[in-house]
Amino acid sequence: TAETPMEVAMMQVNDDPVHPRDIVLDVPVGVSQIILKAMEKSPSDRFQSAHTMAKAIEWVLRNPDVIFAMNPNSAGEGAGKSSIVSIDMISTAEIEPYGDEEIASSLGKKASRKAGNGDGSGKKDSPNTASAGAKKKKKRKKVSRSMFPIIAGVAIPFFIVTIILAVLVITPAVESIFAQVDDSVEITYPDLTEKLYNDSLVNDLRNGKYGAKFVVDEIIYDRRDDVENNKIIATEPAGGHVSKISSGGQLHFSSITVNRSKKVFIPNVMGMAKTSVTTLLKNLELVCVFEEVTDNENPYFHNNQVIGTFPPEGSEMKVGDTVTVYVCSKNAADKTAKLPDLIGMTEADAIKYAKTYSGYEVVVEYVEMPDATNRVISQSLDPGTISPKGTIVNIQISIPQTALPSFIGLTPEEAQAMLIAAAPDKQISIVTTYYEARESDRGYLEAAINTFDPSLGMTLDTLLTTLGCTTTPLYDGASTVVYQSVPADSPITAELLEIEIVVIQYYADIVDPGVSEDPSLENSDINENSNTEGGFGG
Repeated sequence: TAETPMEVAMMQVNDDPVHPRDIVLDVPVGVSQIILKAMEKSPSDRFQSAHTMAKAIEWVLRNPDVIFAMNPNSAGEGAGKSSIVSIDMISTAEIEPYGDEEIASSLGKKASRKAGNGDGSGKKDSPNTASAGAKKKKKRKKVSRSMFPIIAGVAIPFFIVTIILAVLVITPAVESIFAQVDDSVEITYPDLTEKLYNDSLVNDLRNGKYGAKFVVDEIIYDRRDDVENNKIIATEPAGGHVSKISSGGQLHFSSITVNRSKKVFIPNVMGMAKTSVTTLLKNLELVCVFEEVTDNENPYFHNNQVIGTFPPEGSEMKVGDTVTVYVCSKNAADKTAKLPDLIGMTEADAIKYAKTYSGYEVVVEYVEMPDATNRVISQSLDPGTISPKGTIVNIQISIPQTALPSFIGLTPEEAQAMLIAAAPDKQISIVTTYYEARESDRGYLEAAINTFDPSLGMTLDTLLTTLGCTTTPLYDGASTVVYQSVPADSPITAELLEIEIVVIQYYADIVDPGVSEDPSLENSDINENSNTEGGFGG
């Protein structure tokens, strides 16, 4: 039972099943062992063939008190006895069928028939009688089409409800009649000593058999070996005491002292859970005290299973005596549960199942992949591993690759800051080259840069120099990036170590100082100067 289907599935993977004897006390230990072995988590720990399992079942039928050795090597010298034998015994002999007497003997019953025609005569059927019998059987197979079962199924619950309602209505009326008894009537208390205190006596007291309805306020238990168990030793008030009936129509025994020298026998509790043993011994009125026994090597008993008692099974005890119950302790707190298969889980689920449920410490590593799923792709320990509590398991989770941002239009400082923000764990350097160019050349320079293809064999420096750009060590602090060697949106991988960016500082075209841009200065002197050598026209 759990809150989510996933938790139920993980319990099926990691948790041990409830012991059969915790559910049905009478299940023989050998049968419980067969069931638990068939339900082992690992296929290699289960029965390796139907034949092997059948032989174990056959053995427990012939020897109901058998306790199997779960490890073939642990049967030892007692392997030949009926009380201890390897559960993995394999016989190459064919399993012989049981005879009727043998089956009845194994089940503790008398044989109901002998081999033969089934009537106990031991004679075989002749072909004719067999045919006649078959015809009789066929006649008996007539299907009933009566509506009586349907009508009865509807009517019976109706009558039951009617009776219950009648009781609920009538009972208060009857009680009110008793309550109206005249409180002036004096009643003599009955002498209950030497009577057995049981349900029958309690009902007689409550129902007015002794002249009035009596209620017992307290039961005091005493222990006397010379008095029969459950016999009343004394009452308060004692028998013969006279009292008036209270307004409620009841009289009270303030206490009844009962002898409890009952003797009980300690049952077989081996293999049961602590809670089940507590309930069982409490019902026998025995006091239960638990004592843990470290038994990590036992192949059969699990943590918190009972492995014995003191006094031992079958010992005679008196009610109220104390029984010490020995419980198997495998130091579960020092061990993790089995590590689940984490592959394919999200990070949150992997941490929950590995750390919260199984007791491992989890270290997460992120791996950038083109087809990332944001789920676990590897774990350092195999599924099913049990380790000391706190053991570290490393898991890798695939995450999408980081894309390179666009630096176009940014200053070099802004480009550097953006790269650090996008890939803080990557050691990528930016190499900046500064150029100067005339403002009038901006159009075709940017067009050339946008169509630049380094695979054609020309470097960008050659292209820009050819188009009239010159390199400069100076930077005006305002110009922006016009080119980056790695295109934007490219994945940032471990191999990406350097990015080249280009910044062009544009300057205005130089005007000849001999030429005035003011129209009012247009005169003959300027026109004459424009025709001389070294002038703007030249």
